[in-house]
Amino acid sequence: MEIAIIGAGATGLLYAHQLANIFRVKIYCKREEQRNLIHKEGVTLIDGEQIMNKKIKVELFSDETEINEDVLIITAKQYSLESIIRNLKKYQNKTILFLQNGMNHITYFHELQQNKIFVGVIEHGAKKENDTTVYLTGKGLTNVAPYNEHHTSLFFENWDSKLKDFPIVMEKQWYPILAKKLIVNAVINPLTALYKVENGKLLSNKNYLITMETIFNEAFSILNVGKKEEMWNHVTKICTSTSKNHSSMLRDMETGKKTEVDAILGYLLQEGKKAKKELPVIHFVYHALKGMENVRMNE
Repeated sequence: MEIAIIGAGATGLLYAHQLANIFRVKIYCKREEQRNLIHKEGVTLIDGEQIMNKKIKVELFSDETEINEDVLIITAKQYSLESIIRNLKKYQNKTILFLQNGMNHITYFHELQQNKIFVGVIEHGAKKENDTTVYLTGKGLTNVAPYNEHHTSLFFENWDSKLKDFPIVMEKQWYPILAKKLIVNAVINPLTALYKVENGKLLSNKNYLITMETIFNEAFSILNVGKKEEMWNHVTKICTSTSKNHSSMLRDMETGKKTEVDAILGYLLQEGKKAKKELPVIHFVYHALKGMENVRMNE
């Protein structure tokens, strides 16, 4: 079975390396420099004291790229999806798994209805060291659900049965897993980027904790997934277990890259507008981060 990984950031490199243990994998990336380096050096995964390298096929991606693999895993960030969707909508009967933060990507799925669409949520921690190397900073699960029908795929069955060290959990409903992850992302990522702190500082600083609770309450009022107290406990548990981590949004800010604030807080603001609900703190944090992002990207 041949697998295409579209996107070669931290998530793409991690999944390419791990899935190459049992599948034939090809990475599709946008930069020629990265393509050349992966072709020459392979992909290296650093897990504690272990340093593991794999030779993996790689190709440049564009609107015209022909993708022959039957299974596509989209790991590019949400703001890169528009050009990817332009390529993908010409295909039929492919299995496509989307692994993005936020929920804006579901707005594209109507263009891909001739394919089997799945969405996933990643619990692993990964940090990209360079164009060919990724650190595994935390081990977890990949939670996957079909988008609109009860599709199944031999790909997921093989993954589940043959790759026990990189586990997958299949769920029946997509909304709960995406909404649950979105609340976590909405509470932790933007505030750590705004305050420029590690995840754990949100809990140990009483003033940060107040804004954390306020954003949680606003986000929960829109997404309304599960029981509120249990959801808050889930958020604080993740914040504690990743206390020394820099969130992906903070790392993007530190390196002058575009963030996923539109996919996370922007989505919540859109849904709030539809529901005619005011989200004042989310509104403030969203525009504060957009302003910081614009300054950094224009420097």
